[in-house]
Amino acid sequence: MRKYRILAILLLLVMIFVPYFTVIIFHGEKDTVPHTSDPEKNKIFDMDITLYRAKTDKVETVKCYDYICAVVSGEMQANYNAEALKAQTVAAFTYLINKMNYVLENPDSDIGHKGAYVCDDYTHCKAYLEKQDALKKWGDEWYEKYYPNIESAVTESLGKIITYQGSPINAVFHAISNGQTCSAAEVWGTDVPYLQSVECSADKTANDYETTVSFTHDQFSDILYDELGVVLPNDYTEWLGEIKLCDSKMVNEITIAGTVYSGTLIRQMFSLRSSTFDMSITDKDVIFTVRGYGHGVGMSQYGANEMAKKGKTYDQILTYFYTGTKIEDYKI
Repeated sequence: MRKYRILAILLLLVMIFVPYFTVIIFHGEKDTVPHTSDPEKNKIFDMDITLYRAKTDKVETVKCYDYICAVVSGEMQANYNAEALKAQTVAAFTYLINKMNYVLENPDSDIGHKGAYVCDDYTHCKAYLEKQDALKKWGDEWYEKYYPNIESAVTESLGKIITYQGSPINAVFHAISNGQTCSAAEVWGTDVPYLQSVECSADKTANDYETTVSFTHDQFSDILYDELGVVLPNDYTEWLGEIKLCDSKMVNEITIAGTVYSGTLIRQMFSLRSSTFDMSITDKDVIFTVRGYGHGVGMSQYGANEMAKKGKTYDQILTYFYTGTKIEDYKI
């Protein structure tokens, strides 16, 4: 009788712990880099990338394939169309090569990476979501269903690069435009020939295309004072002046209490989703109605997905958003 009890206990322990260890083994294992029949492509997959980890303040070396997978999973929804995910892969790889070339050509420069090519801080470089973190964030069911989409897109398209006049571009991107992308000159004050405004009306169909943010008079006044030392008049009807828009409908300048500010500065101070906004003031609140999400320059990720759903390939998507560019093979 005792023998059967021991066997039953052992069977129960196996039933409990085998699934646990299965998850650890298959989800917790270190990323492995796939290989293809193309030796040149394999060199790119295996290329060492120096990555500054903001939380640990340390530089790590990761394989290019693993780095790009982590960027794509951090930057784009894994259930997006395959061609959109490929477009994101190529944009992320091009961004990496652009930064890597700068660091290698300017070894004494300090861009906040302790000598690394890129960092994992999305406010400085690109979002970075490693495999094990994606599993924790998404849950097992979503991970199993959609993470293979990312790996497939990266495997198929990594090694392609976006160039302008033979050089890798600064392939910036954003989540949702306001209906047309912005030029680099409008947002950052510097004209870049391949970062021009293009129509992207499909973005207006995004569920979170338009958002509203409200502040009380005191909150609004406190932010302006804390950030800029501005003291507003007692009469709130004197606060809001003229709003000037760029050609892409983004706020270029806005006058508050007689002083002109850039739309980008107001966006940053009030943590708005984009610099395309309307502003109104009631007797109690200051209300921002915001359209789009992100700085608006380069590829719209939502727009890329909508184009992909209509049959556009990743190279067609990229050459649409990045004016005058070509898609080429990267050579190590």
